[in-house]
Amino acid sequence: MKLNHCIISGRCGADIEIKVINDNFSVGSVNICTDESYKNKEGEWINPANWVTVKITNQNILKFADKICIKGVEICVHGAIKTETWKTENGNRSRTLVEVAAFKGDIQQVIKEKAAAKVSPDETFQAAVPSADESGSDLPF
Repeated sequence: MKLNHCIISGRCGADIEIKVINDNFSVGSVNICTDESYKNKEGEWINPANWVTVKITNQNILKFADKICIKGVEICVHGAIKTETWKTENGNRSRTLVEVAAFKGDIQQVIKEKAAAKVSPDETFQAAVPSADESGSDLPF
């Protein structure tokens, strides 16, 4: 069995963007900035930033993400890496988009800063985890 699972932790670069596809389906997208700090050979601290796009299609998690994915708020996302490749308009270059597709119920607020007023601790758990009726399964996991 092959496993495609990643965990991304970082700060939202902007508020979540939600596109309504139809009455029952929306797609959310948020860019997360991750960084790592290290000293180079000269002893200077280097802080490179990496940007990761997270796509959210699960409607339950999208409702929750809409409340916590605010610019500057640190979140942790469990998801799968998805890639999309295409040719540029003139056809001479190939482009690849790498993004994370958030799993059902696996987006968490790491630090309660700006979003603390919008989401209560009880609501955090209830909004992120769908009930058995909504998920279509009565399995406890």
